Amino acid sequence: MATSAYLEYELIHKSKGYPEGDIRAEIAAFRRYPNLDEKTLTSEIILKASELRGKIAGLTYFDSLHASTALLNDKKIISTDTIYDKVKEIERITPQKL
Repeated sequence: MATSAYLEYELIHKSKGYPEGDIRAEIAAFRRYPNLDEKTLTSEIILKASELRGKIAGLTYFDSLHASTALLNDKKIISTDTIYDKVKEIERITPQKL
């Protein structure tokens, strides 16, 4: 899992007024999933994300970070968001398939 996904999750929930304790508890719950390997956000990922945003219309800032993390690692992303289908080099896997 891209560490940028944790950041996006936190920012969305903070903007909606969720209490800090609830946000912490939910992020901690994600970390308890077995085989959920964290991929650290790096400058290489940020640069690749910028490149993707320049090439793919509709790719948001966080979507580009998640996609570039997948590209630079195992080329797979778990998501229901079809925007990732525009990134031809990665395979989108729906959670239902897991």
